[in-house]
Amino acid sequence: MADYHIRRATVDDYAGVMDIGDVYFGNDYLRGRYHLFMNDPNATSYVYVVGEEIVGFCTAFLIDDGLTFLVRASRVKKDFQGQGVYGRLMKHVYAEYKDVDSIRYDTMTTNDYNFNAKKDGLKKTHTEVSRKCFLNYQFKMEDIDSPTLTTDLLLEEVNSSVMMSLFGDKNAHKNLFPEGKIIVDWVPLRLLPANMKYILESKTLALQSRGDNSLVSLLTVGTPIRCERGTRYSLDVFGSDASALPHHMTRHLEYLRSLTQEYVVFQIIAVFELENMLKDFMHGLRATPLDTPMSEMIYFEKTMSTYQVRRATADDFDGVMDIGDVYFGTDYLRHRYHSFMDDRNARSYVYIIGKEIVGFCTAFLIDDGLTFLVRASRVKKDFQGQGVYGRLMKHVYAEYKDVDSIKYDAISITTNGFKALKKHLEKTHTDMFRKTILSYCFRIEDVNVTPEKSGLLEEVNSSTMMALFEDEKTRDTLFPEGKILIDWVPLRLYTSNMKYIMTVDTLALRSISGNSEASLLTVGTPTECHLGLRYIVDVFGSDVTVLRHHVTRHLEHLKALTQKDVVFEICASSDFGKSVAGIMEDARISPFPYLSDEVISLEKGFQ
Repeated sequence: MADYHIRRATVDDYAGVMDIGDVYFGNDYLRGRYHLFMNDPNATSYVYVVGEEIVGFCTAFLIDDGLTFLVRASRVKKDFQGQGVYGRLMKHVYAEYKDVDSIRYDTMTTNDYNFNAKKDGLKKTHTEVSRKCFLNYQFKMEDIDSPTLTTDLLLEEVNSSVMMSLFGDKNAHKNLFPEGKIIVDWVPLRLLPANMKYILESKTLALQSRGDNSLVSLLTVGTPIRCERGTRYSLDVFGSDASALPHHMTRHLEYLRSLTQEYVVFQIIAVFELENMLKDFMHGLRATPLDTPMSEMIYFEKTMSTYQVRRATADDFDGVMDIGDVYFGTDYLRHRYHSFMDDRNARSYVYIIGKEIVGFCTAFLIDDGLTFLVRASRVKKDFQGQGVYGRLMKHVYAEYKDVDSIKYDAISITTNGFKALKKHLEKTHTDMFRKTILSYCFRIEDVNVTPEKSGLLEEVNSSTMMALFEDEKTRDTLFPEGKILIDWVPLRLYTSNMKYIMTVDTLALRSISGNSEASLLTVGTPTECHLGLRYIVDVFGSDVTVLRHHVTRHLEHLKALTQKDVVFEICASSDFGKSVAGIMEDARISPFPYLSDEVISLEKGFQ
């Protein structure tokens, strides 16, 4: 490739940009909009120049009050395609916008033909938001029949103020804009006043009709633009009211007759439910479909890559809490955030877009530094599915890659989480063990427990716990995997892990069998959460006969700790399921169905 440079486009570049050629099968809109792009304060156009020849072009927009970055009209001259021109042009454009703090989203629309050619890359970087059918016709206005309607329907023209009323109406949102966007002439826009100039251009015709309940049931927006074939008329349909559709179509065709008698490219974008009806309607007019490889419009969005990942501090508390609860009201992070900050074995990280914290996690070195573990990871709802978590993890792992002590990478995951990642996890991780989670929610004052007289229970402190770890028979009985799982954290039987096992309010109990050996160990860990107090009882061993005594004692301990609502979780082997259910049923405590039913502990070699 010869020497090149990329610069801002000007009005004087018009002829050179047009010489790049048509890129939309004769339907290219740029000839009719080039000067509008030059004069738009929200748009910046760029040319890629080799020698003195313009071989590439695109226009970058900031829409949605600056929230969203959008590239339109991108193209590369045929003789220069496949030589990296487009990639270098995009790299330059993105670099120019990387410091714009307002940008949160990077959006695009494409057709199914282009998507299929690039889908592997797009699926990695973007989230698919919606699809609509795309119908394409060409005809001369004088050659098509005028539609005959058998019913009357009042159609109302929509201006800017009426459109804003629709944007503010909850029913209109549900019926017309379920994604919270309006896509007009392939441009996805949030429902904001600042976008009105792109929705209602000078020659746009927008119509609305109402259903039997007097609510707007169908909105159509027709946008004409000159193209090589004649006039391209893009008709965007919002809603699925089939009964009103022929009236809208007829009115738009009448409007087209007033604009031109030449050839028309008539493009319709609508929900798939209307596709067959639209085809029948156009067939009845004797309109000929255009033979193009495109039949769908697909809308994508991703988080703009103007982000940073850095170490979290105590001052980030409010921003991290604003990410939201990720465990159905039982999230422990609010209670443990500052202890994570103070833990010398932990480093917490925040993912920031602009000035907003949208992601968080804490990385721990446990097991005397042998094991790497990530806890409390989360991504703000509006940014999920956009690669935030992946980039955050990539940064965190990079920070630990040179820590020589690390041998293992451990995670605990829910059944649903495992199913979603099963193909990947089965290749990379070893399934260490699984335990059943039984969850209950109640007010502690409503629970009436009667202490059991039989069964010997002893409270366990740190030194007693270490004695259990060191006794070979006890290890085989209670910890056959060589680990203790406490509040979803898998820990080797090391002294250095004791601070994670025995916290200030932890109650650990053991029962002794007839041969004076520990037959069952339970560890109860309380944590404040949104719902009140979360109390998880981790069960070790298989002596079902003494389980009732342990559960009763933990409930007594709870009464001393709180009068709030309690989320009570029991984590045990699957053999305990029926016994736990019977104990809680006897206490008239109802299950809490929203939490996980199983925890899976996985491990792999650290890479």
